Amino acid sequence: MSKTKAKAVLTETELLAMLTKTSLPTILVEGDDDAAVYRWIEDRLGTFSGNILPCYGRTTLISLYQKRHLFPNKQLAWLADLDMWLFSPPPPEVDGLIFTSGYSIENDLYAGSDIERLLSGEEEIRYKGILAVVCQWFAFEVEEFLAGRSSRQAASIYNNVDFSVPELKAEFIAERGYVAPPVHRATSLTENYKLHLRGKTLLDVWNWIQDQRKAGGPPRYHKKVVVDLCVKLYDENPFMQRIIDAVKRDLSANQGSHSASASA
Repeated sequence: MSKTKAKAVLTETELLAMLTKTSLPTILVEGDDDAAVYRWIEDRLGTFSGNILPCYGRTTLISLYQKRHLFPNKQLAWLADLDMWLFSPPPPEVDGLIFTSGYSIENDLYAGSDIERLLSGEEEIRYKGILAVVCQWFAFEVEEFLAGRSSRQAASIYNNVDFSVPELKAEFIAERGYVAPPVHRATSLTENYKLHLRGKTLLDVWNWIQDQRKAGGPPRYHKKVVVDLCVKLYDENPFMQRIIDAVKRDLSANQGSHSASASA
C-alpha cells in the first residue's frame, strides 16, 4: 500500500534563513491552504516576479515579523487573518501587518461576491435560519474571548448545532456552560455574518446546504468550488482589492533601497 507523502513544513529558523538570503519580493502568508487565493493575488500584481511564502501558522508569521530588523531593505509584505482581533484591537507589536477586513481571507472573498445567488429561495431561507443559530453560538464564544476566558471559536459547528431544527444542541449547552450572549453581539454577527462569522464555519454551513441537494437536481457547489468561484468571478471585490493595494504599497516601500543595495 502506498503512503501519502507528508507535506514539508519549514521551521521558523529555515524561513528566517530564506528571508535573509532572498533578493526577490516576498509576500509572507499564514499557510498554503488557500493556494487559489494566492495565485489570484499574484495575477493581480501583474509584473510581480517574487515569492509567496507560507509560514505554516500565525504564530510563526508574527514571530518573523517581529524579527524583520534582521533583514532590512528587503521587499516584503506580510498578510494575516484578523481572526478574533476583529473584535478587539490587534496588539501594537503587529502594527504594519496587512490584515483582512473580515475574520479571514475566506470572509473577504465571500463578502465581496454575490455567490449566494447560487441558492434557491427555499435554500436561502434555510441557510439564513441556520446562520442565525450559528451566530448565537459564535457570539457566545466572542464574549468568552473578550472576557479573557477560553474560547472555542474553531470548534466543529456540527458538534454544537443541530442543523435540521435548527437549534443549539443540548449536550453542547450543558458541557460548554452556554448562556445567551448580549443581544447587540448576536445581532451584529447575524447582520454582518459575511465578514464577522469565522469563514471556515460559514463555509461549513454552506456545505451542509449543498449536501441536501438530491442527485439529479441542481449541482452541488461545495466550499472548495465556492472559494474558486469567488476568486475567479468577482474581480471588483473591494475587500480583495484593498489587500492588493496594501501589498503593492509594502513591496514598493523598499524598492528603491533594495535596488541601491543590489547595485552597490
